[in-house]
Amino acid sequence: MRRVAILAFGLWIAATSAQAQISVVQGAPPVTDETKAALGKVRADGSRELYQLAEAGRIDAQTYAGVLLAFRSDAEPDKRKGCGYLEAASATRSDAMHFLGEAYQYGRCGGRIDLEKAITTFHKAGDMGLGKSRCAEGNVLLELGRDQARAVRLCTEGAEMGDADAQTDVGNFYLSGRFVKKDAVAARGWYEKAVAQGHRNAAYTLGQIYWYGDGVAKDTAKAAQLWRLAYDQGRPDAAVLLGDEAMERATRKLDANQLAAVGAGEAALDQAILSEALDWYEKALAAAPPQSRGQIEDRIKKAKLFKRPDSKGGA
Repeated sequence: MRRVAILAFGLWIAATSAQAQISVVQGAPPVTDETKAALGKVRADGSRELYQLAEAGRIDAQTYAGVLLAFRSDAEPDKRKGCGYLEAASATRSDAMHFLGEAYQYGRCGGRIDLEKAITTFHKAGDMGLGKSRCAEGNVLLELGRDQARAVRLCTEGAEMGDADAQTDVGNFYLSGRFVKKDAVAARGWYEKAVAQGHRNAAYTLGQIYWYGDGVAKDTAKAAQLWRLAYDQGRPDAAVLLGDEAMERATRKLDANQLAAVGAGEAALDQAILSEALDWYEKALAAAPPQSRGQIEDRIKKAKLFKRPDSKGGA
């Protein structure tokens, strides 16, 4: 069976740290309905209601208003105010303590990166019960090249506490063989736990595992299912892999001679599946950064060689 090559593309996904998005942290204390409603309005209507709740002393609102101010603004007064909110809320909220650790990690409090302070703050958040913070502490240790065994233990602890980010990181360790012995089966187990919680990066990588049959029976349909989940959860780069999977289905019955001779291949190609592939490639192209566009345009050009003039859709 012909394999459609999956090339390595530069990722163009949105950052998952507090710098890019506001979402309630898994395992954190509950957020009141009023604060949830204010958070829901941030994207569409602005942050006024959230800031009003924070000014009124609502600790959960201070946590997420602090994230907005500390990470989304480059104005020093806003960053100071945001860090102040996070510091106040961190006395009782593990998510505020975690975000404060990220603020130190990325230099959003005081204007400079302070990884030692980030480690201490993530550790406190972990002690407050946040699995995400255990692995965040471990990842800073890895960034510093310090105590790799402890870093892996921290991420594993966070994964065992049920945090999907930590589960994905531990899966990455086992898949790559960095810091632990390579074990594709163990990697798949951690990715599956994260995918069950809708984790897009775990779904993306687990799809590749099933596509290539790495430690598991090759299953291209399962790969496509996982890539669709990744795409729906915010990984537009999964679109090109979905296009590749559709092209593989469209051409799998063709031999090498038919693939080489466009005229012969054209008659045997399933035009509906070809249209599906082209649709995914167009979606990928629309979201791609400049450095990835050429590879996707090449895919579109090759796919269109098989398009019958009388067929409709997809192109």
